[in-house]
Amino acid sequence: MRIGIDIDGVLTDIEKFQLERGTKYFGNVINKYGYEIRDIFNCGKSKENEFWLKNLDYYKTKPREGASEFTNYLHDNGIEVFIISSRNILLQKYTNHWLRTNNIYFDRVIYTSDKLKAVKENIIDIMIEDSPKNILQLSEFIPIICMKALYNEIIERDNVKMVSSIEEIYDYVDAFLSNKIKKK
Repeated sequence: MRIGIDIDGVLTDIEKFQLERGTKYFGNVINKYGYEIRDIFNCGKSKENEFWLKNLDYYKTKPREGASEFTNYLHDNGIEVFIISSRNILLQKYTNHWLRTNNIYFDRVIYTSDKLKAVKENIIDIMIEDSPKNILQLSEFIPIICMKALYNEIIERDNVKMVSSIEEIYDYVDAFLSNKIKKK
């Protein structure tokens, strides 16, 4: 079995970071349901890029509680772990260092702007994701575990399971594995 895991919003809490740091940087939140900085604070792409350049410490932020244990649990149970991130290719060095430093197990890291293509090419069985766009697109093909945030909480699909923590993902993965074994 292969599981794809997103970084920003799944292994990290990007929503909390964006709201806290963005408020200090831009002022009041305009749209708390926005996904990108430009949506949350109603700014242009250049201001969004400027924000991220001044907040590079995000890429050193601590992972969500239980992230390391979860990825190692998957590995220990024979599940292949694919980190599938839309992070800019320029952040590869930061990201690879962050994954190793935080003991996040992975079999492969894929940097891509086309997660659907990555999921299909790597025969991913379940994707753990937070991006509304990616969830809607990927859920047409595979089950999705959605790390709940303000920007994705209204998504309702039969094969999208909403969770609020890494801890909740264990139960869903175990249930999925049990069903897969029963079907064989």
